[in-house]
Amino acid sequence: MARMCAPVRDERIAKLREIKDVVPLYREIFAVLELMKMDMANFTIQQIRPYIQMQSVDYEKKKFQEVLKAQEENNLDGLQFTKAWLTRNTELLKAASASDTASTSAATPARIMNEAYVELLEWDDQQAFPETLLMDQSRILELRDKTQHLTLISAILLVTYNTVGSPIAGISGFKDKLKNEITVILQDVDDRDIPSKITNVAEHVNKEVLDCMAEHGFTAMDETRQNVLKGQITEVVEKDHSVHKLIGSRVLDFMGQSIATSHSAPIKVPPGLSAVEKELSELCGKFLRLIAHNRAVFGIWYAEIIGGLIKLDEDLSPTK
Repeated sequence: MARMCAPVRDERIAKLREIKDVVPLYREIFAVLELMKMDMANFTIQQIRPYIQMQSVDYEKKKFQEVLKAQEENNLDGLQFTKAWLTRNTELLKAASASDTASTSAATPARIMNEAYVELLEWDDQQAFPETLLMDQSRILELRDKTQHLTLISAILLVTYNTVGSPIAGISGFKDKLKNEITVILQDVDDRDIPSKITNVAEHVNKEVLDCMAEHGFTAMDETRQNVLKGQITEVVEKDHSVHKLIGSRVLDFMGQSIATSHSAPIKVPPGLSAVEKELSELCGKFLRLIAHNRAVFGIWYAEIIGGLIKLDEDLSPTK
């Protein structure tokens, strides 16, 4: 067993040699053998994962092609909403490029795909989901909701620190404490119910700020200043609030840069998001893995659609 087990089990194997009674010894041996079986299963899965992923891509491609063929036979466009999704982002990039001659928003195929993927993180439920993403719709919408929660938490922290100012600015660990407590209050709260819960968040943040200031010997805020703080927190929940929009834009820009960057070097987290850096990086990793698989499966259809959009634009250009 000592020769066959994974290194992580060496300590359990060493303890077996110290057991003298037969019954406890055999009980522990079988327990370690179960762990070894799990280790072997995990190792096997790890070794064949690339092959499984490759087979999964081929299988999904084949099945989707069959679905498209069946819909085509019934005079249906199986990519109707995918085309609308890509067309919308192509037109937005063209408009941005036309309005700013110095813009880097040229409607290249890679840029169009990146912008289209980022749009998923602020998806409007009233819009039909692209056919190529239906299998991942629940996971994408879950990531969208987490992105919006991180945006709100970062916005609350920003207005709190801007309102209170220097008394809490240099206190180590206080921002993380507030972040964790706000996260608990808003945990599992539906977006539609957040406005009704934000008052609780404002009251809690105000109390924590007062306690922190008292603990570190600062003069407590007067009632007017407290009302300003609570009012700022209550208002920032609105998505058209300037701070909320600013933080949301920075989050989406960060996600967009992560998609567009080919190297593995970490991207610097934008200002105002340092408190949620860990959560944002984890969310970004999940999103990148999801869209990488999606691109591998449906890339040939994306290329065909975008190629047609760009070619159409060229065909309609004035003849020089």
